[in-house]
Amino acid sequence: MVLFMNDDERTNALNAVKAALSIKESCVKIKDAFSILYRPLDINIGINSGSVLMGAAKFEGITGSRWTYTARGSVVNVAARLGALATKGSIFLSRDTADLIADRLPLIPRGKFKLKNISEEVEVFEVK
Repeated sequence: MVLFMNDDERTNALNAVKAALSIKESCVKIKDAFSILYRPLDINIGINSGSVLMGAAKFEGITGSRWTYTARGSVVNVAARLGALATKGSIFLSRDTADLIADRLPLIPRGKFKLKNISEEVEVFEVK
């Protein structure tokens, strides 16, 4: 998970997509350099925009407890589900993010999808 916390939501959305494109470019280079590997390297990315709840969370495990600073809420859940829906190194965006960057980058509409633990269908766009 990566959080972009500029005061301008358009800047955040564009920076998130630029970061995703950079990750995708690096993956392609690695995939090309190690093409003899059994499995190709694909990192699927989901991006959603909106307000989240942020704060510390405590996790208990066999080795003890640990604290992490994280974001929670439906915005995070939708982004995770979009990443799970994407395949072959795709970058999927929600309508909220697509609306913020549509004038800057070409997007491909992929339709509406029912995502796990999300009550309403989510309109999905792919970064070309």
